[in-house]
Amino acid sequence: ISLIDSPHEPLRGIGVRLLGELPDESLLEREGLLVALARHPLADLRNAVRPVIRRLSHNAAAAGFTRRLAQLLVAALLAPEAIEGVHRSIAQLLREDLDSAWADDVDKELALRLARAASPAARELGGHLIDARAQADAAWAQSFTTDEIVELADAEVFAARQAARFACSTRAGKTRATSSLKSSARDSARPTSRRAYW
Repeated sequence: ISLIDSPHEPLRGIGVRLLGELPDESLLEREGLLVALARHPLADLRNAVRPVIRRLSHNAAAAGFTRRLAQLLVAALLAPEAIEGVHRSIAQLLREDLDSAWADDVDKELALRLARAASPAARELGGHLIDARAQADAAWAQSFTTDEIVELADAEVFAARQAARFACSTRAGKTRATSSLKSSARDSARPTSRRAYW
């Protein structure tokens, strides 16, 4: 593991590969080290640890690890980016390497915070989270206010604009369905026979 601190990239890569050969149980006890590598200033270390994290995340016994790791990485995305490229790597890891179950814990407020963040990578992740959740859960999509939908529709990130369109169409569908029910109720309340005049 001392090789990870080497000033030479090839040796650092060997160090991370050796780390990855440890049993999962041992790696799960090194959660802090894995988080530090995932958001390390050096891109080669961030890239080298991704296969290790991916393997652990898809281990059914490591669901708690995945959720804790996701929480720490999302928090890093919401913090100022000290080194260019770190946020992009973190967002990529969250979207491509972690088991997707962690996203179920993201509520609307956190997703909007990501979509409004200063970091482009955070905004992109927030847009994707909102879009995916809105398409999977109509009630969640309908929970967005008109102002929030307008804000998303004006976002730079395509996924956020797509989520806004879906949320808007979902709300429109709900409004049409409600109007249709009210109309049916009014029709059923009307007398079925009319007095004939002649």
